[in-house]
Amino acid sequence: MSTQRIAFLGASRGLGAAVVALSEMQNVEGLVISRQPKSVNPKIKIFSCDFAQMQNLELLQQALRGFAPHKLWYFAGGGPYGPFAKKDWKDHHWAWQVSFVTPAKLLHEALRGNLGVDLQQVIMVGSAVAEDKWDIHAASYAAAKHALKGLVLSIVEEGCNLDVRLFSPSYMDTELLPSGASPRQRGADILDPSAVAQVFWDWAVSDDGDH
Repeated sequence: MSTQRIAFLGASRGLGAAVVALSEMQNVEGLVISRQPKSVNPKIKIFSCDFAQMQNLELLQQALRGFAPHKLWYFAGGGPYGPFAKKDWKDHHWAWQVSFVTPAKLLHEALRGNLGVDLQQVIMVGSAVAEDKWDIHAASYAAAKHALKGLVLSIVEEGCNLDVRLFSPSYMDTELLPSGASPRQRGADILDPSAVAQVFWDWAVSDDGDH
């Protein structure tokens, strides 16, 4: 099997980091792009980029074109936790920029053929909870995930020359889910990110885009 070049965006922690760890056992050449990327695997390159800054998007696209990925997997997302009105507007703006605007821009460029001729697949990571209903104290995150789902599913229905998918896991036990978050307080089923990473990997490399 030929080596697959995979770009992991926002994969320095959480589910993304768990997926990158799985790639170390595969025939993969990887590029991790995030605000604070890290890897000790020589097959994994790193590139630092803050997705919240619009002026960085051209540098991000240049890095992707230089790497020429076969697959682009976008894990970045998040937002302020707490009552919407009590959080600064800049924090909500950050959530929308990282969780929707940047992946939307990358998807647009990918579909136009501007991220390299070798690109075959784009997977965006949504949220089984936040993209379909309210998520108390995570309003801006939920808004972004609603938008991301609408975008991806609409593009899939349009038909395109890329394998475009949305992966939507439930709550995971990572540092990104605050200790006081509603799911933890009410005893919701919170998943092991390593187990979710394996599900993601098996699905992402399969021909079945349904999830």
